Amino acid sequence: MNLDSITIEPRLRGHWEAVDVGFKLAQRWYWPLFLLWAIPLLVIALPATLVLQHGLIWAYLLIWWFKPLYDRAPLFFASRALFGAPPSVLEALKQSRSLFTFDALAALTWRRFSFTRSYDLPITVLEHLKSNTRAHRLKVLHHRGSGVATATSFICVVLESCLALGGLVLIQILLPQQSDVNLLNGIISDSEAMLWLEHTCYLIAIAVIGPFYVCAGFMLYINRRVELEAWDVEIQFRTLAGQLEQKATTTVQPASNSSQDGTPSGSPDNLSGSSSSKSSGSPGNTAMLVMASLLSGFLLSAPQPSLANTGTVEPVTPRIVNTPEQAQQQIQEIFNSETFNQQQTVTRWRFKNQADERDSNWWDRFVEWLEDLFDFNVDQPEFNKDGANIAALVVEILLWCLAIGVVSWVVYRYRKQIQHWLNRRQPTDKKPAAELPTVMFGLDVATDSLPNDVQAEVSEQIEQHNYRAALSLLYRATLTQLMQHKGLKFSNSTTENECVALVKSSQNETTWRYTQQLTLAWQSLAYGHKTPQPDHIAQLNSHYKEVFGP
Repeated sequence: MNLDSITIEPRLRGHWEAVDVGFKLAQRWYWPLFLLWAIPLLVIALPATLVLQHGLIWAYLLIWWFKPLYDRAPLFFASRALFGAPPSVLEALKQSRSLFTFDALAALTWRRFSFTRSYDLPITVLEHLKSNTRAHRLKVLHHRGSGVATATSFICVVLESCLALGGLVLIQILLPQQSDVNLLNGIISDSEAMLWLEHTCYLIAIAVIGPFYVCAGFMLYINRRVELEAWDVEIQFRTLAGQLEQKATTTVQPASNSSQDGTPSGSPDNLSGSSSSKSSGSPGNTAMLVMASLLSGFLLSAPQPSLANTGTVEPVTPRIVNTPEQAQQQIQEIFNSETFNQQQTVTRWRFKNQADERDSNWWDRFVEWLEDLFDFNVDQPEFNKDGANIAALVVEILLWCLAIGVVSWVVYRYRKQIQHWLNRRQPTDKKPAAELPTVMFGLDVATDSLPNDVQAEVSEQIEQHNYRAALSLLYRATLTQLMQHKGLKFSNSTTENECVALVKSSQNETTWRYTQQLTLAWQSLAYGHKTPQPDHIAQLNSHYKEVFGP
């Protein structure tokens, strides 16, 4: 990751501003992101629809359940595009096997109902963290921004629903006025054509909204990284260091690039193009116009009279299809015929005073309670009984999903207690030495890389005026002591500020004060190129023994 090539202005933003930048990023690279989201969707949707074509509700559920996997390829593309190296769609698809298989079981089971999925996904896909390391990283990340990520998830779900319903409304508007088809009244019907139409509108809606959802969560993650790791400060330090080197090697300062003094070329203001005339025809704007046109169908749902001819067009030939009243009468006559009214007497044994089977069926009583609650009657002619069965099936599926989600959350939340009850070995707080990182932010923190007498070596480096080597050795020894003897859990991705926060959480005031002072001195030297005073280094060296002992 090269911060110098980032295509946005690396500054700390508000959470909703970060979401807006994510939408702008999705708009800039919309068609590649759309293809990378839609291709995995089709890989799952086509077989599921063909196999479950007589039960599309299960195809809906299967397609929805695999949504966390559809987000991974667009996230991979967005992470490269943000740093000025967008891959082609084919190159991104070549990474699909590793992207889709890494930690996929967890993503499709106990993490499936996470409302911060887009915010957490970069930790899995980009940082490749799992289990306890991932949980610790999430804990740091969720200190800020998780509420906005949850709200973004709800907003995108609402947009998907409105877009799918808007597509049905748009089709209804485009139908001739002489047509008896009413799509809005047939939403809960069991018509095969209507189910296929709803299925198609749903697939299009989630594919259109998906790239915006992924990029919004990704920019929330980037904004949190900027806050934790001070990317803007680091880039400013690098710029100042480059200017100092340039002044030292040349006597005439050449004309600087206009992008150094102005807004970076990839800032949010320039993501959509170099001019308004170019951005007006970008793929992202086209997608936004399509979304707006579909959503506008709600305002035009009432049929309008024809402006060309207001007269009634009489059919040339008589109607072949019966009216709904005639069809209902014929259906009722068929049901009343002997074929559908055969009676058979069955005799069997049963216990005395046994209640009726219908009374013992809690599901039937629940459906009757719903009928009374919403004041509808399935025996009314205008209410389709098959529609009631579909509604009951949907409620049953939602209840099962809720029950599975609650059980999964309870198992995950109390997994350590369950392991203890099953007499399994508890994971120790202190990791084995083999699992401890050996390199942190470019520093060798392995135990065998340190001298036997750290303080003596630091004092010798100070006498030789090697202040950077002295402070580096002292900082590396401190990190090693914190991991080996204080039991703190660091990882390769832990930053300097996160190390200080972990030491503070250990409730050791002396160790935290010392680590904070040493970290500030090291950051000033490493990033600000500001050498601390020798007396300050010597003071830190003398306190090393007081904090960690001999």
